[in-house]
Amino acid sequence: LFMAKAVAQLPSAIAAPDETKGGATVVKKHRVIIPIDADQKPQGDYVYVSLEFYTLLFQSPKREQLPAWLRRSATYELDAAEDGIAAHIVMRLELETLVPLAQISLPFRRGEIHLLEGRSSLDGEPVSLDWDDAGTVLRFEVERPGVYQLTLAFSVAGKEENDANSWHFNVPSAARSVLRIKDARRPGDWLLPTVPGAIVKSLENGDLLADLGMIGTIDVSRKDQRRLAKNMTEAEQFVWWQLRPGSV
Repeated sequence: LFMAKAVAQLPSAIAAPDETKGGATVVKKHRVIIPIDADQKPQGDYVYVSLEFYTLLFQSPKREQLPAWLRRSATYELDAAEDGIAAHIVMRLELETLVPLAQISLPFRRGEIHLLEGRSSLDGEPVSLDWDDAGTVLRFEVERPGVYQLTLAFSVAGKEENDANSWHFNVPSAARSVLRIKDARRPGDWLLPTVPGAIVKSLENGDLLADLGMIGTIDVSRKDQRRLAKNMTEAEQFVWWQLRPGSV
């Protein structure tokens, strides 16, 4: 009974146009049944549709051309010495190629990172990388379709400002990105200003793990305890006692 009421009150859902009559587009309407309670409010977690409409909703979208490759996930390991300004990064990017001889382009910037020689590999095998003329895209080719892991090691120069060291660089966006900060002795010193909602965890081995979601840049800073100590003002407190004659 309640379902019948829902059908009577619910406007019809409109599917994509499939048919034409006399040159005019005919739009076919499909009914959606929503169970309701005695107060005429929807109830439950399901709605009911015809098999034809269900098939239409879940059919694969038609594409003129599939992408040549996809970025699935990325992890970044950042290691920065307490007494240094440079940070060493190891990126592991999981990607999937869908066509032979896929041309991979990664939006790194040559002015932000310095690739470490002999530290780039695809599934453990050396890979040849090439910058575009503008130095804003790092390119390489994958011969066969499949799922691969690209490993890149590079260094990033930091900046000293506001009693902190900061590192900023562009990265390929992926469905999920994770940053692991190695040996983060004081987790409270680290800040991720571009990802205010990042989920951060301190691990037992002293590392700091941040789930960044889908990002296109990494911006991380660490308080410089040495500079903070230099800027601290030292003061001494003196207590004066006044003694009266004959007092103990």
